[in-house]
Amino acid sequence: MKLSIQDFAELCNCTPAIIRTNINRKKLSQDRNKMIDTDAVKSIFFKKRRYSLDMKRGKVPDTNKKVDSTIAAYKNRKTIADAKKAGYEASLRKIKLEQAMGKVIPLETMERILKHNIREIFIRYEQSLLNLASVQNDIMGGNRKTLGELNDGVRVELERQIKLASDDVEKNVNKAIESYKE
Repeated sequence: MKLSIQDFAELCNCTPAIIRTNINRKKLSQDRNKMIDTDAVKSIFFKKRRYSLDMKRGKVPDTNKKVDSTIAAYKNRKTIADAKKAGYEASLRKIKLEQAMGKVIPLETMERILKHNIREIFIRYEQSLLNLASVQNDIMGGNRKTLGELNDGVRVELERQIKLASDDVEKNVNKAIESYKE
């Protein structure tokens, strides 16, 4: 149904000036004959006008079931999100408290400590092996050249073992980080 601006204004319970303003704002459209097609007009325009008129007259508009269900869904999602947030905050407070008590240290620090510890163990083990090689060299009647070759072999093998142990520590720390993330 096509109506003039005047008739459409009467239908919407407003002035023709309001209709012209909404046409200029592209909320309503006219055809070439300056007529407004009510079938093409979105029902939201009528709802907004009805709502604003009801509010001016002091009437409380009927609640829409769809709006109520949307609000209920929002409140439900908000409740779940708030519960998750509270859980995360409690976990964070617990970790900070344990850290302050000295029960928890950062993984990077732990990794450095473990690598240093491994290095110290292998250095002491290297000294013991070098002493053993020296004693065995004396017992077997070897000279300084064979002792040097034995010592070089021990050092090369220990360096290789230290590298392998450091790599293992790094893998284990990364696994711990990944399992903690989950």
